[in-house]
Amino acid sequence: MFVTDDEPLTWADVIAELRPLTGERPPAPGIGKADLLRLAAPPPKPRISLARSVLHLASSDVREAMRKDPLWEKVDSALRNAVRVLGSTVEDHVRLMMTETPNASRDRDAIRINVRLTAQQLRDVRHRCDRAKQLLGYRPLYTSRSSFAAFRRSFIGLRGWDTPAAPLLRQH
Repeated sequence: MFVTDDEPLTWADVIAELRPLTGERPPAPGIGKADLLRLAAPPPKPRISLARSVLHLASSDVREAMRKDPLWEKVDSALRNAVRVLGSTVEDHVRLMMTETPNASRDRDAIRINVRLTAQQLRDVRHRCDRAKQLLGYRPLYTSRSSFAAFRRSFIGLRGWDTPAAPLLRQH
């Protein structure tokens, strides 16, 4: 249920009204529908790879789970000791070998984007308060423009941005 000032608003309208509070920061990057669809697509299934499977078996997560069994705990301990006996150069080489290399799907997952929310915001939906009026008897008292202006004034006042210390305060 949206409670607005009885004027249909999009997320773009809200962002435009609050943008002055971001100071000198650059605007948030936009994203087009085609790029969003590409990001939302499930990653391609990786091809079967014996090397990747062996690396997975040797990963610390799998070894940790296997060490719960006494036999595998002894095997893991023996292998660690054998590598340790071979010296730090071999130990470092094995450690580097077992480290996974970055791949496209991990890079894609590193993008912190809520695809569902972004898709909702890209729609040209105008939010209205009809339901709040109907169910709650809500009656807007102000226009959206005056509400946003009051919010901006309040925000600036609470942050101390309307004081001589404003340049220092805006840095945080």
